[in-house]
Amino acid sequence: MSRKKGRAPRRAGSTAPRPPVGGAPAATPATPATRPQAPASTPPRITFSSSPARPASRRPGQLTLGADPGIPISQVPYFIPDLKKVAITGVAMLALLLLGSRLIPLVIR
Repeated sequence: MSRKKGRAPRRAGSTAPRPPVGGAPAATPATPATRPQAPASTPPRITFSSSPARPASRRPGQLTLGADPGIPISQVPYFIPDLKKVAITGVAMLALLLLGSRLIPLVIR
């Protein structure tokens, strides 16, 4: 089985700065602490959001009084048939547990 060759470990003396990629060498800034400033006529930052902005007074965990937070059962599709399937599956599981608890000791003897 062949082994993958990983990166070679860095040596202590090989931390020299690399020359810039391109034609002419880049000029180094006179003071390293200065940052380039954006022009004053820069447009405001645009956020990409499809939802409308929320009012500042509404908190995420707060419910508005008078509004029903629940979904009406009549508007939930297939709720009653799915509930019947879950009930049938639960009854079948209990029946298999009871049958297995009675039948397995008889078979093991």
